[in-house]
Amino acid sequence: MKKRGLSLLLALSVVFSMLPAGALAASGLANPITVYVTISNQCGIPVGKNNTLMAKVPVKVSDLDANGSFSYDEAMVATHKAYYEGTDAGYAASNNYCTELWGETDGVGGFCRNNEVIPIGVSENTVQDGDYLVAFVYADQADWSDHYSYFDQTTAGAETGEDLTLNLKAAGYDSDWNTVVAPEANAQIGYVDGTGAFVDLNKTTDSDGNVTVCFDQTGTYVVSAYGDQSILVPPVCVVTVKEQGSREAGVHTAVSSCVAGYQGSGCAAYGAEWTLLARLRALSGAEGWTTKDADKKDYVESVEAVIKSGKFDRDTIPTTIERVILTLTAVGVDPTDFCGENLTEWLYGNKNGIGDYASNDLIWGLIALDSGSYTAPEGYRDSLITALEDYQNADGSFFCSKSWNTSDVDMTAMAVIALNPYVGGNATAEKMSTAGQSFLAQKRNVNGSYGNSCA
Repeated sequence: MKKRGLSLLLALSVVFSMLPAGALAASGLANPITVYVTISNQCGIPVGKNNTLMAKVPVKVSDLDANGSFSYDEAMVATHKAYYEGTDAGYAASNNYCTELWGETDGVGGFCRNNEVIPIGVSENTVQDGDYLVAFVYADQADWSDHYSYFDQTTAGAETGEDLTLNLKAAGYDSDWNTVVAPEANAQIGYVDGTGAFVDLNKTTDSDGNVTVCFDQTGTYVVSAYGDQSILVPPVCVVTVKEQGSREAGVHTAVSSCVAGYQGSGCAAYGAEWTLLARLRALSGAEGWTTKDADKKDYVESVEAVIKSGKFDRDTIPTTIERVILTLTAVGVDPTDFCGENLTEWLYGNKNGIGDYASNDLIWGLIALDSGSYTAPEGYRDSLITALEDYQNADGSFFCSKSWNTSDVDMTAMAVIALNPYVGGNATAEKMSTAGQSFLAQKRNVNGSYGNSCA
């Protein structure tokens, strides 16, 4: 006996209950945002206007209702207006429910944001700049058994002849209709060409969902998969393949530009720690930094001066203490015995308690203490890690402060760096780091950069 009608309602009710309540407060007409959209029509990726394969295509979304936020519905309206070629609009929604997607009125109902399944209520679910959206029409419209699947990367770069390893996961439900995500084994791997056809690479995922692919020709490949036993919503990883050796040349160019930028004169005094640290890491002295030794000496003397004047002490804001510890360490001076003071002790004795720290205070506290393996009271590092949990969003990203919780690529990268020494020894740190790395992988573009810091 078919139970799909009841099963689908149960599944949707579970997903609805998992959705965080609330939406962005109305604040007037918002500036347009850009999201990246994949459309799947019954396990195929269609081709839209201008021969555009609908795999992670950029879509500019407008605030159509002028409520200061952007709904999934508005993103779908913009997607179809920009790329759909049918006789009608190709998309429709009524009473918060999608009734037509890519010209199909049957089997509509699959919506995901940043690889998380969301309810069918397209008008109530919001999207943000940089989000990755997947909307799909079910292939199995009898038992509705399609599984949403995704790679651990949505974009990747490789050189000709270079191996690229991807991990494939699929989402399903357990007996209680709880969402379960697990590695997808034995899936056939290939790429989708410009006509929407699947080109088999004769590769399958292993029991952990891993697969290694390699391309001999340059170009852009939309790597995807179909299941051995499961019906998979096609995953997407846009792989840009360049000539062998191009990455090394690009790195040399980037390093040369960086070095040139730091060769000019710059302040080497208390307050200019980030500038001095950058020059210390970018230059050896032979590239044009002729005053390197003098600048290091000037910096140390400037820190001594502000300590003696009382302008820099244990009650200074934590990030300032942290960056001074890092810079003194980098110039070869011990901050635990400097000018009669132990600057690392200033951190855990600071009047600004951990409860008042912003995310960068916590992150740089860990990095500073670990820059020289400096001692701290038992449990202090763990308390920094625990406090940092409050600054991580559900998508794995970290944000700046409790009053500014926008996902931030730069902050996430710094957090992952700070947590790295604790992976394997602290379960909380490992979980946070893994989620942060997953977020960064989703935000990395085909050139290996991340665009704006705010995701």
